[in-house]
Amino acid sequence: MSSIQLKLDKIWNHTDPPSKPDVFANINEIKTCIGNTESKSSSFAIPAARWRPNQRPFVLPPPAINSNATSSMRTIQLIDPMITPMPTTSTSSLKHFQSAQNLFSIGKRMPEVEVALTQLVANMEKCPRPEQELPQPLSLRNVTLHGYQRHALAWMEWRESNPPFGGILADDMGLGKTVTTIAFLQLRMNSIKSESTEQIFDASKVRAIPTTLVICPATLMSHWETEITKFSRMRCFIYHGSSRKKDIPTGGAIRAFGQYCVVLTSYELVRAEYTSSDECKNPLFAVKWQRVVLDEAHRIRSHKSQTSQACTAIDAIYRWGLTGTPIHNKADDFYSLLHFLHYSPFDVYSTWKLFSSNQYKSIERMKTIVRSLILRRTKTDYDLNGKLLVPLPSKQIEDIWLRLSDEEMKHYQRIRMEMTDAYKLFIRNRREKKKTNTVVLFTL
Repeated sequence: MSSIQLKLDKIWNHTDPPSKPDVFANINEIKTCIGNTESKSSSFAIPAARWRPNQRPFVLPPPAINSNATSSMRTIQLIDPMITPMPTTSTSSLKHFQSAQNLFSIGKRMPEVEVALTQLVANMEKCPRPEQELPQPLSLRNVTLHGYQRHALAWMEWRESNPPFGGILADDMGLGKTVTTIAFLQLRMNSIKSESTEQIFDASKVRAIPTTLVICPATLMSHWETEITKFSRMRCFIYHGSSRKKDIPTGGAIRAFGQYCVVLTSYELVRAEYTSSDECKNPLFAVKWQRVVLDEAHRIRSHKSQTSQACTAIDAIYRWGLTGTPIHNKADDFYSLLHFLHYSPFDVYSTWKLFSSNQYKSIERMKTIVRSLILRRTKTDYDLNGKLLVPLPSKQIEDIWLRLSDEEMKHYQRIRMEMTDAYKLFIRNRREKKKTNTVVLFTL
């Protein structure tokens, strides 16, 4: 019998448990080698044991086996079967892993996280400063961009030059995210090199059509169409409605969509085509877009929803989200945007949970991503000259009292009497403890 087995027997006899746990039931089955695991000629071994998280090990002195033992064999750590595992911070931080395989994959991906963050910090050095602006596109008409909007053009151009080739424009409501996006699309359209029709529409080549897909709520599609027509010369097409596929010939989605600068559709339609049985044959998923833009991008804040999965599945080179509220209630709302942006490795949920958990440096890492991918300005922000971004006149409140006509006073008194009687009945029933209907009281 080996010396390690003798020591194990000594421990069992010393503790004198009623019965040995199953973990060491088959003492003759040697599974784990102590010492150099790469060597198959180890002189001693211990039986295989199932590891339980956070069990405290006890240390055995090394057996005297031979003089060639390496320094890595100075101590032997075994799991004490008599100690009940206690919950600790390290185990609770891993509760989102479903298996050890997920933990192993996260461990392998963490170097990718460090590489991505390093690249992100390096790219931030090229980020346009607040005073850096791009000139307004000459083809933009009927509008004059503010300074902060021209700065947004420079920032968006910088974002499309660095991974993940897109970002989140999170300006406050009323600061002109739609106009800024239209100006940027027009700017990029002017910079696209002219290509022959055969090169663009050749389905045998994996090429993106020079078209931007804008996904927005159905109620805003007409607004987008009006703004695009008013402020630019880009051709726009609304892909929506029950007869939408009649305009798209079978197998001709590339040519049909490629002749437009902007294609507008809704979240509901994208979800419907994504979940249909012939998903691969649906026009929206049959082409590679140059750019996809989500208006009201907080609509995909639940990454498990079909809408979020459908928008993420859209194939495009550049990806943008427009929203005034990038985060509603929790950090996972921001993960949905990272998932849509295809920002590896943060688009893997298990990696994101480990990255955003309450651990060392996680807050600073989160700030690095937010500063890099999100541009947000509010109405209370000031420009470089100390003026508000959007100068608005001061609010003035004035109360104007109106005298009711005889007919209006008659209706008013009738409603007042009805509500007074309903309230008295409500109070009487409450005193008698009878069940009553909900009464809505109006301030008259």
